[in-house]
Amino acid sequence: GVVPDPLDAPAGCPFNPRCPHVMEVCTQEMPPLVAVAPEHEAACWLYKEKA
Repeated sequence: GVVPDPLDAPAGCPFNPRCPHVMEVCTQEMPPLVAVAPEHEAACWLYKEKA
């Protein structure tokens, strides 16, 4: 894969150009950080759906 250019980041989630599960919301808004374990967080609109 190609690492995104930090000076030209996409709108929304920075992984949306290369995510196989991208949705419209991913291209518009950054997902919130969700605590998944002590000292571990995830930021994905699908996190709760797949949990």
